[in-house]
Amino acid sequence: MGSLAATSASAMLAVLPYFVIGLVIIFAIAPSLNVMVFGENVATTMGANTVRIRMSALVGATLLAATATAVAGPVAFIGLAAPHLGRAMIGSDFRWLLPYCLLLGPILLLSADVVARIIIAPGEVMVGVITAAVGGPLLYAVVNSKKGIVYASR
Repeated sequence: MGSLAATSASAMLAVLPYFVIGLVIIFAIAPSLNVMVFGENVATTMGANTVRIRMSALVGATLLAATATAVAGPVAFIGLAAPHLGRAMIGSDFRWLLPYCLLLGPILLLSADVVARIIIAPGEVMVGVITAAVGGPLLYAVVNSKKGIVYASR
């Protein structure tokens, strides 16, 4: 499980180019992701290159997830919680949702790290344990809230 205890500036500098490339890709396709919400057929009709958008999203998300994992290790459920909380707070427009989640994810991670450090001080619980304890019930709630809902894009 991941931890922020051994994170250093040199580790962050090593992955910075990949992080920046991932950010550029994701922010470049954000308006196109709004079109993709309506489905592949509608997006194609509106002139979107759906294959390019999907591949760009895959590459950008992979780069961002890989850089976060390289620095902090595998920290569960932050990638699940941040978008759902962000969407509940500001809506589904990816032009606003992506930067908001870019800030919300680290806030959630640092909050979990603070809890992990004070819960059994002077010892430390790994931050992944805290995020899993919160993220498990969150996943359950998200899955149960989606049951029976038919989306327009399907």
